[in-house]
Amino acid sequence: MSEQSRKEDYTPYLIELMKSSEMGDYKKVKTLLIRRKYTIEAVDVSIRKCIFKYFRTKPEYIKTIAELMRHSDLNFQNPTFDNTNPIMLASAKGDPFLIKEIIEQTDLPKKIEID
Repeated sequence: MSEQSRKEDYTPYLIELMKSSEMGDYKKVKTLLIRRKYTIEAVDVSIRKCIFKYFRTKPEYIKTIAELMRHSDLNFQNPTFDNTNPIMLASAKGDPFLIKEIIEQTDLPKKIEID
C-alpha cells in the first residue's frame, strides 16, 4: 500500500466545512472544527464564505464567524485574496455591525473605535 493511499482524504470534510460556513450552520461548523484539524487557509476561506453570505437578521452567521475565528489567526493575510484578512473583507462589505461583532468575538485589543 502506498503512502498516499494510507492518508485519509480530508476533501469531503473541507467541502462540508465550507458549505456549513456559507450557510451559517454554527453547530455543524463547531462539530467539524472539534473533530478535525484544518489548515489556516481552509478556515480563512470558510470565514470568507460566511462573511459573503452574512445577513444581519440571522445571528447564526455571527456565531459561525466567531467559532471559525477561534480556530484562525486574524492577522493571517491570505495571498489568494490579495493578502487581505477577514476584517478587511468585512470592511469592504460596508456593514459596521459585522465589523463590530467580529472584533468583539476575537482577542483584538479593545482600543479600536468602530463608530
